[in-house]
Amino acid sequence: MSWIRHLHHLFHSHHCEHDVPTPWTRWLSISERPQLGTRQCPGSFVRHLFARQLKAGRLFGEGTVRGERAALLLSVSLLLASCLLLPAPIQAGQLAIVIDDLGYQPLPLTFRTLPAEISISVLPDTPYATATSHEATRQQRDVLLHMPMEPSRAAPLERTTLTSRMAKAEFQQTLRQALRKVPDAFAVNNHMGSALTQNTQAMNWVMEVLAHQHLAFLDSRTTIHSVALTAAHTYQVPALKRHIFLDHQPTETFISQQLQRAIHQAQQQGAVIAIGHPHPVTLATLQNRLPTLAAEGITLVRLSALYAADQPPSGTTP
Repeated sequence: MSWIRHLHHLFHSHHCEHDVPTPWTRWLSISERPQLGTRQCPGSFVRHLFARQLKAGRLFGEGTVRGERAALLLSVSLLLASCLLLPAPIQAGQLAIVIDDLGYQPLPLTFRTLPAEISISVLPDTPYATATSHEATRQQRDVLLHMPMEPSRAAPLERTTLTSRMAKAEFQQTLRQALRKVPDAFAVNNHMGSALTQNTQAMNWVMEVLAHQHLAFLDSRTTIHSVALTAAHTYQVPALKRHIFLDHQPTETFISQQLQRAIHQAQQQGAVIAIGHPHPVTLATLQNRLPTLAAEGITLVRLSALYAADQPPSGTTP
């Protein structure tokens, strides 16, 4: 097979995935632009140029030394253009979303229309803690215990809050009782806890309980000084960390911006964990935006899938 036929076959099978921006069409003469339009996929664009190459090959004489040399020169030029100038493909990424602070009200009906991949985290000692845990399980969602932990700043505390003032026995018994209130939990994440998650002894006590019950941990990362993952590693507890908070400003505009940041990070690093809250605006924004994830190269996944993959996401964004 001649160089012309061989490389024509190569480029003809080029997979067409991307639009080509207007500057590509500047390679063509004014008379040729109407054939391509202002946006064209690379496969079609390259095949069009190869038609010109074949025309040049015939002009010089296909099968002649001169024709083959001309074809080879054009082929190399097109190969370089394809490798260097085609838009880079969007990397596939994974996004896990956890909705915190559930339990004070029944699980919102909106969840019935949200993908089952969205996980929930339930506060213990709330009126609907156990009922919410069971309902989420019926919806085939991952469930976490949203364990209250001591913050650095003065703030109203949940009734069941782990603090550094507790003795080990009281501390661990409080955690075990909380786990019984959320019986379907496969993991624990911290509610507040900017002080406690910096306390190595306290985090060791947490991980000792989780290791015994074969549970995982998600660090909500309410402080950059958290030692939770280090403690989890010591006790061989599967542990991940949050990357994005979605709704600390509960407006549609802000939540959409944060979700876009999560998408961008997932494209760059492979997997991202975002945490939100059951505000009506948060749930409504997710309803509107989640159907577009696939078009951006993102797969919505269960939080548990990221533990199963044994590829904890790295890097945290406040």
